[in-house]
Amino acid sequence: MGGILGVSMAAGFKGADLRAHALRTLGGQARILARLWRSRPKGMKQTLRGFRVGQLDIEGVLDAFLPAGFPEDFGDLQVPAQVVATDYYGDQEIVIGEGSVRKALAATACMPPVFLPVVRDGRLLIDGGLRNPVPFDLLEGKADVIVAVDATGTPARQKGGPKPMETMYGASQHMQRAIMQAKMRPGLPTALLTPAIGGYRSLDFGRTAEILEATKGLKDEVKRVVDAAFENWRRPAA
Repeated sequence: MGGILGVSMAAGFKGADLRAHALRTLGGQARILARLWRSRPKGMKQTLRGFRVGQLDIEGVLDAFLPAGFPEDFGDLQVPAQVVATDYYGDQEIVIGEGSVRKALAATACMPPVFLPVVRDGRLLIDGGLRNPVPFDLLEGKADVIVAVDATGTPARQKGGPKPMETMYGASQHMQRAIMQAKMRPGLPTALLTPAIGGYRSLDFGRTAEILEATKGLKDEVKRVVDAAFENWRRPAA
């Protein structure tokens, strides 16, 4: 999701427009299911190409949910951007900043086992967050001020305990938080923002309006942190 939003901003979409689009497309279970239905295989050829029961083609899902007018190529973005994917067989993170935007976003957001892996340049790619959940380290030496947003969250408490699939997602959250803690060091990132989303689950897209309301207070924190970061950057060293 971070890659999708980051590239959307780099494409020139404003925050208010993205918010309105999210509420319009994710404003309830019925709307989400209707769009997911549109992303289903359209014929036997697509089905034989790799569709499996229980796994969605994420490129089709992106086509159903991305705003109209989304750029096709990284070269068409207004601001340079990169996203991270995980090379399933290559045991490494893959940084993508050129070529097809949709293919790159599909790879970086390919959460197993919900989505089919994405094939790009001969590699089988899945969710970049599995190796680098908040890739602020890629900007080291390239930016004076680095503001990171960690939306990894923590497992949501549930009556009766988590279901098997939710246990897997929760385990992934623990792993990602451990990666984040291991990467942190003085001065990197300049500022780290952590939305209070611990009460929500990984696939709670139908609760978009509720999540936006619960985290709206972070807006003022963003302004304060960014202003302080730039003020410190401008201040000459003693």
